[in-house]
Amino acid sequence: MAIVESARRHQVFLMEAFTYRYHPQIEKVTALIRSGVIGEVHTIQVNFAFQREDDHSERRLIRDILDVGGNCVSLARLVAGVALGLSASGRLGDPSTSF
Repeated sequence: MAIVESARRHQVFLMEAFTYRYHPQIEKVTALIRSGVIGEVHTIQVNFAFQREDDHSERRLIRDILDVGGNCVSLARLVAGVALGLSASGRLGDPSTSF
């Protein structure tokens, strides 16, 4: 709330999460797709990965949060609009262990 109040007080725009949508690279890709220049989109594969230390308090690893998948879904929806189908999988923890 302190950040929100500061933005209001200073009359500046505040954005949190999904800011990637306004990156010039993403704007160019979506413009190319919508123009049809690169053809019709049939499949979208989105991956999210990060390197981590052996710090189990890392917020991206807390099972009650696990919000990074929202970025992947958001990007796919931005590109495709309404999807006809969706499947997802994930792995959390030791890279040598798969679920």
